[in-house]
Amino acid sequence: MTPSPIAIIDTGMGNIASIKNILRKIRTYPVIVTNPAELANYKAIIIPGIGHFDEGMKRLNEQGWTAAILNYHQQECGLILGICLGMQLLATSSEEGQLPGLGLIKGNVKRFPAIDTAGAVIKIPHIGWNSAKAQNGETPRFYFVHSYYLEPEDQSAIYFKTTYHITFCSGYHKNAIWGFQFHPEKSHAFGMQLLSLVFKDFIV
Repeated sequence: MTPSPIAIIDTGMGNIASIKNILRKIRTYPVIVTNPAELANYKAIIIPGIGHFDEGMKRLNEQGWTAAILNYHQQECGLILGICLGMQLLATSSEEGQLPGLGLIKGNVKRFPAIDTAGAVIKIPHIGWNSAKAQNGETPRFYFVHSYYLEPEDQSAIYFKTTYHITFCSGYHKNAIWGFQFHPEKSHAFGMQLLSLVFKDFIV
C-alpha cells in the first residue's frame, strides 16, 4: 500500500524537522514542501509557524503560499492543520499585526491581558506544559509557547480549551480545518495520540 503523503509547508518559520519526525513516528509519510504549486498533490497540509503574525503572513504572501492555500481550501483538496503561529495565520486578523490573515477561521487573534480578573500580573508568554480540555471531557497535556491566542467566532468549533489566567481556545476543528495553539510535535505521547487522530486516514 502506497502511503498518502502529508505536506509540511516550509516558509522558514516553523519546527518542520520536529513535525516531520513525529509524523514518521505515527507511521505517516510527511514531505517538506517548498513550492506552493505542489500543494494540490497532497490530501493534507500543515502550516507550522513560530514568530510574529505579520512576518508570517508576509512570507506566505511573498512566497506564493497564500493563494495556494486558499485555492487548496476552495477546491476542497484536503485537510489543513495550523500549528502555533500557523493556527493564528488561519484567522481573520491579529492584534499582533496589521496584515489580514488567511481567513479560513473567522475570528481574531488576541494578546493575553497584562492583568487577570483578580488583579494578578499575567506572565507573558505562556510557556510550558498545560492541560487542554477536549470536547469529550478528556484533558491531555501539551507544550505551549505563545503570547497570543485565537478567539473564533464559532464557539462550537473549539476543540480544546486551556486555562492560563483566562480560558482560551487552544484547539479548533471545523470540517477540514484544524488548529492547535500548542506544539503537538513537542508534546510526546499526547502529541502523538492527537496527531494519530487527526491523520488517522494517513497511517500505514
